[in-house]
Amino acid sequence: MGKISTFQNHREKRLTEADLSRLQQLLEGNRKHVEKTIEKGIEELKNSKEPEYLTTDDAAKMTRFTRKTLESMRSRQMGPEYIKLGNTVRYRSADVRRWMETGSSD
Repeated sequence: MGKISTFQNHREKRLTEADLSRLQQLLEGNRKHVEKTIEKGIEELKNSKEPEYLTTDDAAKMTRFTRKTLESMRSRQMGPEYIKLGNTVRYRSADVRRWMETGSSD
């Protein structure tokens, strides 16, 4: 069996093929775990009962921006599309998701 040398803390350490095989198994297990976690998150999003229209506070929670940041974006004509009804602002949840995914409200 061949040996592969690495350096750790300026001391030489030898990894065997068995060590490398074990590392590959660990990486594969981590990859599978990450894939399952992502699939679960996507499924939860699909099944979530998100309201069609969001308040600024709801949109802030969804985007993880502060309310003040969203208000500032609106004043500069940036950020997700919104609807203004009198003094009330609402965001369509689909518009917020699209803006988060693309960075554009178009």
